Amino acid sequence: VLRRPPRPRLFAWRRFFRFNDLVGDLATARTEAATRQQMTCLQAVGGNWHDGWQVKVDVNGDGDCNDAGDIVVRDRGAFGANFKISAERSGSSLTAIVYRSDGSVDGASADTELKLCKEAGSHPQRVLVKVRASGIASAYRDTAGGTSC
Repeated sequence: VLRRPPRPRLFAWRRFFRFNDLVGDLATARTEAATRQQMTCLQAVGGNWHDGWQVKVDVNGDGDCNDAGDIVVRDRGAFGANFKISAERSGSSLTAIVYRSDGSVDGASADTELKLCKEAGSHPQRVLVKVRASGIASAYRDTAGGTSC
């Protein structure tokens, strides 16, 4: 007899696996920048990654993706209450990752790190996404506990 997991737990895992959406959207932002030959942003909604993110084309090229004419390519909603997400580069918090027209990350001389964490009692689940200055993103499951919740 096969048993399915209880619904709340199943839905929590589905939200946790949204890190795949994040990695995919980083690739989408990089591809859009190179294809359109315009700066493109992966930007936290309202400045808070937990509230979701958007991939936007920076039409006027000013690097902030907050102008009325900027094009929203993709829009992702908020994470659940037990999830945390943050972005930083060289110890400074970020609310956007901006790709140049060549696919590299604007202003990056060091890796950008996005940290995702799901509180799960004494065994939180953690994922670290590193974006190189070249724009290439890689995801790692943090089993050693280096990524704090």
